[in-house]
Amino acid sequence: MAKIKLTDLPALLKKLFPDNPEVASLEIEESATPAKPAPAVTSTDPAVAELKTTVDTLLAENGKLLNAITEMKTRSDNQEKLITDKAKTEQAQKVQSAIDTAIKEGRIPAKNDAVIASYKSLLEANFDSASSVIAALPVIAPTNPGNPNTPAPAAPGAGKKSGSPILDVINETGNFVQ
Repeated sequence: MAKIKLTDLPALLKKLFPDNPEVASLEIEESATPAKPAPAVTSTDPAVAELKTTVDTLLAENGKLLNAITEMKTRSDNQEKLITDKAKTEQAQKVQSAIDTAIKEGRIPAKNDAVIASYKSLLEANFDSASSVIAALPVIAPTNPGNPNTPAPAAPGAGKKSGSPILDVINETGNFVQ
């Protein structure tokens, strides 16, 4: 591959494009030639040496400050994450405690998962309002004193009137022996 000097470029373009007036007027400016890199400063002047030392010291201190700022930001982000996680955990415990209390007091049925989930989502969205609503719920009266979460079995023939007061008492109470 042949090398072309920058000074030969206008002549080459004039040969390739002889009819183009712009190419005919091309000339290479002296500033178009690549500049030589500036020589490294090798001054023995004490003021220059002191200035270089000062710049190096400031750059080192700036690096230390940048590292310290980065470390402080990382610590701050970690602390913020811990605080957020702790608040979420405490809120979840508070919601579960409110649900457990409402079930224990008989305001929410223990066996109805759909109702429990609804009250749980209400408590998570707005704890104060939802806890007020739960506190205003009437207490569900246990129908079976042995197990408050299950209704008592209906007595055979309950609700029917037989015409006999004795049979009516037996049907209402479910007790066949008195």
